Amino acid sequence: MKRAIDETARRRKLQGAYNKKHSITPQSIQKAIADSRLAGSKKEIVDEAGQTVDPTKMSKEEIKFYLDELEEQMDLAAKNLEFELAARIRDRINEIKKNSAV
Repeated sequence: MKRAIDETARRRKLQGAYNKKHSITPQSIQKAIADSRLAGSKKEIVDEAGQTVDPTKMSKEEIKFYLDELEEQMDLAAKNLEFELAARIRDRINEIKKNSAV
């Protein structure tokens, strides 16, 4: 652990000297906040086929069927090691469950 901390300190010292020599001022990364994480985000969802799916206009049976399909897609994506896709599908499932009384 000590060796790792010493190496970090050494690299910071080298980076600081380089920044000073080249008049560089370190700055934080500035990224836009994704809309899907904001409160009151869109309730409409676009499925993989590009069609808009609005759970508020579906019957309870249709929502349950759609959620079952999404869960199967999520499991398949996870089995195929497509974890980012599986996470997006999981988030979609959670959003639908939150916005509908299922």
